[in-house]
Amino acid sequence: MARFVVILMLWCALKPLPAQVAVINVAVPDEHVDLQRVTSLLLGRSTTWKDGSPVTLILAVDPAADLHLSHITGRDRSLLTRGWKRLVFGGSGSMPLEATSVANALELVGRTPGAVALLDTAPPDPRWRVIPIMVTAGR
Repeated sequence: MARFVVILMLWCALKPLPAQVAVINVAVPDEHVDLQRVTSLLLGRSTTWKDGSPVTLILAVDPAADLHLSHITGRDRSLLTRGWKRLVFGGSGSMPLEATSVANALELVGRTPGAVALLDTAPPDPRWRVIPIMVTAGR
């Protein structure tokens, strides 16, 4: 019985979180976007796409978005905001745009060149590409 409990606990630790996708404006050059790249974008380590165009982060005011942010980066929104402000004042980045809802985030991604948002899911649309990001509870 104890072995079963340990196996169950390990399985839960590796279980994928709810679906996560990077939603990227269709004008962004086709490049490999995975967990590492999304983490780099969220932490401000990468501020441009491979063609040199600037990245515009779109953050939805949504509990699920906050969960994804903290799980992927290991930081909550307020800590990330402080880091983004340092980038802005240092001249090497810009603050993310804040969307009032998931629908608003999708609309912003669709009309903002270089935009990317991390969401639970997104419907197909010609204005953006939806790229699944596989994240496990163990990250």
